[in-house]
Amino acid sequence: MFAKFDYSLYEKYSVIKVMLYNNINDEYFNSFINEWQNIYKHKKNFILIFNTINVSIISIKYCIKMSKFISKLKEEKIQFLQKSIIIINNNIVKYMLNIIFNIQKPVAPVYLIELDDNTNIKIIKIINNEKILKNYNIITILP
Repeated sequence: MFAKFDYSLYEKYSVIKVMLYNNINDEYFNSFINEWQNIYKHKKNFILIFNTINVSIISIKYCIKMSKFISKLKEEKIQFLQKSIIIINNNIVKYMLNIIFNIQKPVAPVYLIELDDNTNIKIIKIINNEKILKNYNIITILP
């Protein structure tokens, strides 16, 4: 399994949490993409929170595939994805995300936050569109 989707906050807060893992192959990646596409079928705005703490390195092949998927998502008439929050804990994941977003800009704002004692506070502030303090060290990638 590469990704586990958690819909426990979806009905009330329109938030879907996605835990990512190192275990990736074409089948698992395609399953991840299919589940993401299925969210659009609900025709409801949503926020994705990706947790990458279990990811150390992923083949560049999947960075390119992810960029192609983002490009395909941009063809959707309505973008239900409002923002993504990506929790990171190592520079390798940052590097892989840099590759993805240099090839293809995101469909909605992406917030990269490092795992630390303030991670939950940062997530709540981003979800609620609250002012984010400069010392929170959040990287924002805009479409």
